[in-house]
Amino acid sequence: MKKINLLLTVLGLILLTQSSAYGQSKNRPNKTDLSGTTISMERDGFPCGCGALNEKDLSCCPAYSIVISGDGTVRYEGISSVKERGKRTFTILDEQVKQLLADFERIKFFELQDKYTEKQLPNGLISTIDHSNGTTITLKIGNKTKSVYNFYGAPPELQALQNKLDAISKHLQR
Repeated sequence: MKKINLLLTVLGLILLTQSSAYGQSKNRPNKTDLSGTTISMERDGFPCGCGALNEKDLSCCPAYSIVISGDGTVRYEGISSVKERGKRTFTILDEQVKQLLADFERIKFFELQDKYTEKQLPNGLISTIDHSNGTTITLKIGNKTKSVYNFYGAPPELQALQNKLDAISKHLQR
């Protein structure tokens, strides 16, 4: 019953937000209240296997975090192997937040495993790796929160969502 209520809540948010006008306006009437919604992603930067030569070099495994509030505010913190280190704040359009929420719903984020560290192969064997850039994605809607850790073996839909979140801060990373 809880899953059905959550699904109805998320679907309601999506339907309400899709009927809004495009663009960003703080005074728009009938704007859906997403104040209790946050999307976050943390890239841990290790263990990677393609490390930087020193702390100032960029590698293929950046360490940073982003937190996207329902109003489109993005808080970024670059830690290592990124162009911009430190804290930055910027905004994205309301429509981008709504699209991200629709993507979470489409992949049934709340039903995913909590952690992906290995891949089931078609022949029944399990594949593992010891180097990747682990990533934790968290969605909070009201009092419901789900986090998924992706090291290796996540479904392609989760990887595509991770890439979208990565793209939001890409202009700061390289």
